[in-house]
Amino acid sequence: MAGKPAGAQADVGPIICACFSLGRNTLIEAIEQHHITDAKALGACTEAGTNCGSCLPELKALIAQNPPSAESATSPAQASIED
Repeated sequence: MAGKPAGAQADVGPIICACFSLGRNTLIEAIEQHHITDAKALGACTEAGTNCGSCLPELKALIAQNPPSAESATSPAQASIED
């Protein structure tokens, strides 16, 4: 078999939102970078939980387990401007 190596790709972690192929690590990064405090804000930022909704309980748990740190957070208003 011929081919090229996959190259460096970010580890997205286990898939949490199957509809949009969003992994745990990707979602935690969004929570921390955009100071996400609820599932609706996470959905606005990443689309997670906005289609079938089956991942909403897990999204809420992720947010509760990974509160954004105050010094590295972007306010939700800034996040919408930057996106």
